[in-house]
Amino acid sequence: MSAICNRGGRRRSAGGAALSFCVLFLFLLTASGCASSRRYSVTWADVFDTVTTFSAYTRNQAEFDALADTLHEYLREEHRRFDIYREYAGTVNLCTLNRLAYHAPVTVDTELMELLLFAREMYDRSGGKLNIALGPVLLLWEDSREKAAEGIISLPDPNALDEASKHCRMEDLVLDPQMNTVRYTDPAMRLDVGAVAKGWAQAGAMELLNTLGCRNYLLNMGGSVCCRGHKSDGSSWIIGLEDPLDKSKPMRTFPMTDGCAVTSGIDQRYFLADGVRYHHLIDPDTGWPGSSYSQVTVLLPDPAMADALSTALFLLDRETGLSLASGLDAQVLWIYPDGSSASTEGFPQLS
Repeated sequence: MSAICNRGGRRRSAGGAALSFCVLFLFLLTASGCASSRRYSVTWADVFDTVTTFSAYTRNQAEFDALADTLHEYLREEHRRFDIYREYAGTVNLCTLNRLAYHAPVTVDTELMELLLFAREMYDRSGGKLNIALGPVLLLWEDSREKAAEGIISLPDPNALDEASKHCRMEDLVLDPQMNTVRYTDPAMRLDVGAVAKGWAQAGAMELLNTLGCRNYLLNMGGSVCCRGHKSDGSSWIIGLEDPLDKSKPMRTFPMTDGCAVTSGIDQRYFLADGVRYHHLIDPDTGWPGSSYSQVTVLLPDPAMADALSTALFLLDRETGLSLASGLDAQVLWIYPDGSSASTEGFPQLS
């Protein structure tokens, strides 16, 4: 794994939050174990367009609330930075880049620059399957999903998809890490970091929680789950996988400690047309949803890499994906449309 993927030691203080809560840091250091602690949880719906649940063992509710408030503000800051729909006062974000970066280089902060460098690295590693420049194509599919939600079923026009695909070249994204500037050489370029931003934010969240002395927690961001430590009885956290086609079936579960599990599948952000499910995982080579799998789950210590890899593997044939996963020491579970599955040797046995 490259230095870009390893965020440790390279990140700025998470939004300044850790510095602002130095008293909290000293307070929480004494709560590293959970033998005399209780489990508390909170759920948010205002970050990364998904439901986020944070659970941790602390000595009391006040201690947990202070910890959760710090984490929540950090995730909200990351959400603003990577938002492609809205700009915010005092923040140069993805929406700003999509509006201005063709006209002149735009200066961004180190956090955004490092995410873009990581995304470009994953584009190369995945043979172009992980492509944050796919925005023009994704916008057409998003429009179809929104129409379907209103009862209007309309697939993107193939000619429009072909035209949009001409403006999805990563070569048209010019990054200058020394000057921290971003420039587009195609006026129709539109970045969309949905395949990497959530995992990137989770990686930063784990660093923040570590700084704050939190030793036993689980952070679930819309099916992207990272955890550290154990439950109060010393047992591992239990991670559940839903059937992507039949939510009535019992979850398949496996234990996890100090790791991250990210799932990409056809069960989120989709619409039906003539009995066919059109989901949000779009293959850059065709402009249409990938059809080889119904679900791919990746296990890695680094949620940023796991998030990017789960999307790439969903769009790669299994042989190529297996080679990529092996090079990154990832454990993977592939679920096929007929319900059959395959996994790497080290993926935990499901129960």
